[in-house]
Amino acid sequence: MVIGDRIIKKMMAYPMNTSPYALPPEELERITDDLENICRGFSTLDEVIRFLTDIEERENRWDDPTGNMARIDEVFSRHRNA
Repeated sequence: MVIGDRIIKKMMAYPMNTSPYALPPEELERITDDLENICRGFSTLDEVIRFLTDIEERENRWDDPTGNMARIDEVFSRHRNA
C-alpha cells in the first residue's frame, strides 16, 4: 500500500514536477500494474523503503509543491534512524 500510494501521488503530481529526471507516467503506471509481483520480493519495511528511495535517487531531484513527499520522507527518515 505504501508503494502504491507513493507512486499514485507521483502520477498526480507529474504535471507539476519540474525534474528532467522524473519517471514518465508510463513507467509509474508499469510499477502500479506490477505492484503485486514487486511486493512479493519484500519481507521487511526496509526493503520497501529501499525500493522507494531507489526511485527517488533515479529521479535525482523531486520538486514537491504540495509538501506530501517531504512529509513521507520525514516518516521514512524517522524509521530509518530509529
